[in-house]
Amino acid sequence: IWSCNVTIPKSSTAGTWRVHRLWIWDAANNMRTLRDSDLVAAGEPTDVAVLDAAADSTAPVLTAFSIAPDTVHLNADLHQITFTASVEDVGSGVGYVLAFAGPRGADGGSGCGLQRVSGTAAEGTYSCAMVLPDTAILGEWDAEVSLRDVTGNDREYGLPQLDSAGFKRSVIVQR
Repeated sequence: IWSCNVTIPKSSTAGTWRVHRLWIWDAANNMRTLRDSDLVAAGEPTDVAVLDAAADSTAPVLTAFSIAPDTVHLNADLHQITFTASVEDVGSGVGYVLAFAGPRGADGGSGCGLQRVSGTAAEGTYSCAMVLPDTAILGEWDAEVSLRDVTGNDREYGLPQLDSAGFKRSVIVQR
């Protein structure tokens, strides 16, 4: 009989979790995949009850956001957009913060993963800088923000959400 331990994160969603696949290797590196239907047919259990009265089902919240500068000049030596965000997560803590900016009404753009510069995973400030290529499309560039906590709850902030929260959400790109 072989066994292994699986760690379920502290604030994981409570409920019935199912073993969907089991991979088995022998000493000669031969592998066999057993699916949940194979386990059920063999009379083996496939369900695990996960109990946690404090399960995290709430996504992080953007409490402040800025995009700078107001105007990016492609003729300058350095032409970048800096995103700064304050994020709170009352459960498992912030897993990641991503920001994206692209030209309004056109394909393209880019983004970056914001790194925590102060605070904690429960309440922190995050920042990153995105360098624009010399060939960037001119005009107004709009931002979007994506948040995810450690448990996997996520929240997206597009133009309507950034506007309704009163956050600046665009920059002008010019030569």
